[in-house]
Parts: sequence; C-alpha cells; structure tokens
Amino acid sequence: MSDASLAGVRADAIEALYATARWLLVHGQTREAAATASALVRLAPHDERGWLTLGAAHEASSQATVALEMYGVGRVMAAPAPRCELARARALASLGKHAESRLAYAAAAEMANGLGQRALLELIENERTDR
Repeated sequence: MSDASLAGVRADAIEALYATARWLLVHGQTREAAATASALVRLAPHDERGWLTLGAAHEASSQATVALEMYGVGRVMAAPAPRCELARARALASLGKHAESRLAYAAAAEMANGLGQRALLELIENERTDR
C-alpha cells in the first residue's frame, strides 16, 4: 500500500471514529463515546475534535474536572485549538472559576481571530461575561 493510500485510510478512520463518538454522545452512550474518542485522540492527537468529544463525554457523565483536563490537553496537543479553549472556558465557569474562565474566553477569542474564524469569534464574544 502506498503512503497516499495509507494516509487516505487513516483519514477515513479518523472521520469514522469522530462520527461514531459524536453519535454515541448524542444518544447518551457516554462511556462508549469516551472510549471511542480516546481511540481518536490516540490515532490523531492533533485533531481538536477528538479532545472536544472526549471532554464532552466526561461532562455528560458529570465529570467536569476530567472534562476540563481533556480540554486543556486538547488546547496544547491540537494548538491552536480555539474550540477546546472555548469548551475549557465554559467548564471553568460551570465550576465557579470565573476569573480563569474569563481568561480562557479571551484566549479562545484571540485564537479564533488569529485563525480568521469569524463565526467562532462571534460565538465567543456573545458568550463572554467579562464585557
């Protein structure tokens, strides 16, 4: 198999894992979603979607602290990762860590702006409580 073929298989596997993890999460199968997202982050640690899904699965399982850790790892491994930083800001706010949450919102906005992601920047700005 050629390198191009292997890359295609890998890309297909990444998409399949992501789609499966999201489906499981949407259908309330949080343990299975977390396991699938864990496989995704092992296969593609630089893909922000895996970290987001893994964090969301832990949040849905009432494991906010673990979710916060997953978003934090994701923001480093998949950098720049404005969606992980946004999820991190939300998780911090839910834990009552408002000063840290404001900093995370600001960092997410800076990343989104730097990447030219206007829709994401608008979402962040609408959510921010420090304005």
